[in-house]
Amino acid sequence: MSRALEDIVRACLAIYHEPTGAEVSLWVLALEPFGANAEMALAEWVRSNDAAPTPAAIVRLIAAARQPTTLRAIAERVAVRHGITFAELVGRMKVPHLVDARRDAVGEMMAAGFSSAQIGRALTRDSSSIRHLASQISNKTSAKEGDRHVH
Repeated sequence: MSRALEDIVRACLAIYHEPTGAEVSLWVLALEPFGANAEMALAEWVRSNDAAPTPAAIVRLIAAARQPTTLRAIAERVAVRHGITFAELVGRMKVPHLVDARRDAVGEMMAAGFSSAQIGRALTRDSSSIRHLASQISNKTSAKEGDRHVH
């Protein structure tokens, strides 16, 4: 996977400038802990940011990937994938890209077995808001499954 990941990193960084070998190596090192989600993590970052990736973004990716499965760790990983900060994820703004990130965080947290009350405390939302986001996830899943059925 390392060679394929290296090619993906090189292609993504080439959007901004001709990447150096050291720069590509740093990004590969940062993304490897994400395993199969490495390409998605980088793609989310590129999609969400106009500026070239920075060393600080590499550090955030490494830190997020190394954290154990806690609510904070899940939130940090989702924030990194969406190109936002943890503060933005738990903040009060309700712009669509932040709501999408929160919805993803809720889905991952619920899949990890956390309750809506626990998730609400982690994301500074009440549990009814968490249940609302969770219902949007299940509605999207149902709609996607319905698209697959041919009648």
